Amino acid sequence: MTHERSLDRARDESRVTVRRARASTAATFDEFLDALNAEWARGIARLNEFERLYGKVEHVALLNRIGGAFFAAVQQILWDDLLLCVTRLTDPPETGRAANLTIQRLPEFCELVKLPMKKLEEQLNAAVEAAEFARSHRNKRISHKDLDYVISRNELPPATLERIRKALEAVHAVLQTVNVKYRQKNLSERVTVVEGVDSFLGRVESLVDAVLGVEELLANVSGQAPFWDEDVARDWIRRLGGEPSAENVRRIINLRVTAKWLRME
Repeated sequence: MTHERSLDRARDESRVTVRRARASTAATFDEFLDALNAEWARGIARLNEFERLYGKVEHVALLNRIGGAFFAAVQQILWDDLLLCVTRLTDPPETGRAANLTIQRLPEFCELVKLPMKKLEEQLNAAVEAAEFARSHRNKRISHKDLDYVISRNELPPATLERIRKALEAVHAVLQTVNVKYRQKNLSERVTVVEGVDSFLGRVESLVDAVLGVEELLANVSGQAPFWDEDVARDWIRRLGGEPSAENVRRIINLRVTAKWLRME
């Protein structure tokens, strides 16, 4: 029995040695930590984008006006990407023979550079636990189609923005501990999104407002004439000093059709 335990312990130590060697040769601690910080920041940026797009009633109404079905599909894609980001950050150190970029690989590096482990291990356990709901969605619905889930429609753990936010906060706590101990620097909780959703929403709002405004001017000129009336379009183009070509007439009619479509709620 003692001999078997010794063999088991030797095998475990051998696996740990192999993992440490693999970690130290595959990337330096700085490279690994930079990549992990960046992956966390990408998750926060995605969360901010999702909240700005779909977190306000007026934004959802705007997206429904310009393409409800399309932006519903985008919503599902962004949502699943958020869940995948949470699971990737908290995955096991290895999948088969492939090493993963995950906070669960931090202990290997921390041991190599002699960082204290007790607080880190507690935070790691909390982060992995906070992400378990997302892992269920990843395993049964996103990355795979679990047969029992598809056929029986068994409910998965609730996935909410609040749970995603809490999971990313738990990951940040882990990274903050390592960054402070190893680099003597804080990892900011704020992530700036450049030319992202706010820019997109602003341009769409301006475009919708411009189309509706021009249509109102046209309606004042055309009276009760239908929006596809080419004579009205030609007259309006001439008033602006333009050439009433077939192409310009088509553009005016398309603008009026679009405005009519945008008013439909």
